[in-house]
Amino acid sequence: MSRIQTSLLQAALVAAFASIAFTPTLAAAQSTSPDYWASPNSTVLRSGTGLCWHTTSWSQASATADCDGVIAPKAEAPAPAVIAPPPVLMAAAAPVTTRTETRKLTFSAEELFDFDKAALRPAGKQALDQVTADLAGVDYSNIQVVGHTDRMGTPKYNQKLSERRAETVMQYLQSRGVPAGKISAAGLGETQPVSKGCSGAMSSKLVACLQPDRRVEVTVSGSREVTVRN
Repeated sequence: MSRIQTSLLQAALVAAFASIAFTPTLAAAQSTSPDYWASPNSTVLRSGTGLCWHTTSWSQASATADCDGVIAPKAEAPAPAVIAPPPVLMAAAAPVTTRTETRKLTFSAEELFDFDKAALRPAGKQALDQVTADLAGVDYSNIQVVGHTDRMGTPKYNQKLSERRAETVMQYLQSRGVPAGKISAAGLGETQPVSKGCSGAMSSKLVACLQPDRRVEVTVSGSREVTVRN
């Protein structure tokens, strides 16, 4: 065989193998999917290496086990971890309790009255107006007004003077809204002195020393709601 004939034979064999490798062949599988090339009788066309021919619409989602084997699905990114917010601690409401309170207010007789009188002075009325203002918000059950005198004068006279002054204070507080059923008045005369070291004959010095004895006491008993905090 000449060299030319040998070259022609080799070229023919290469062309034959190339046609086998790249020419679609018929496969037994039937398909109507637009993702694979198929013959007129719907048989999927395969290459010489056994792979199915894909159309341009083919995607991994349309792969079949017969043509493409088992294709591992694309791993999806894990969902972001959800971190729960820290619990909100609600402060416990401070407990409210009711306390019973007793408050004693002491007024100088000179502040409330003129000497040896039982009529209220303007300054005395202002002092008692403050008492009624302070009673706002207090659930009081009783107000007791007690008049006192010093030891100068007779015990009988002093007793009457203390009673008149206590009555005057009680009536004024009633005129400012204190219910009559929650207030009472009494006079104790000179029986409960609070002054100390007062001695000697009648004089201006003795009068000044006995001043604390000449007084009117207003005692308020009641309850108030208070917030107890730790």
